[in-house]
Parts: sequence; C-alpha cells; structure tokens
Amino acid sequence: MELTTLMELKIYTVFFTIKILGPTSIQFPRIPCVSKQLNFL
Repeated sequence: MELTTLMELKIYTVFFTIKILGPTSIQFPRIPCVSKQLNFL
C-alpha cells in the first residue's frame, strides 16, 4: 500500500512540475529521477 502511494505521489509531482515549468522541464531535466519517471510513463 505504501509503495503504491509513494509512486503515485512521485508521478503527481512530476506532472505538477511539468505543468509549472512547461516543455522546458522535458528539454532540460535537472533531476535524474524526474527523467526516469518520464521514461517510466
């Protein structure tokens, strides 16, 4: 249960970040975990 919740929170965080930063966040991924999340999706 906790693992699923943590993964959902991470995904929501990624979407939230992309929504704020826009396409630049995809072009210039500063955090490796974010790019990994995007690849996972």
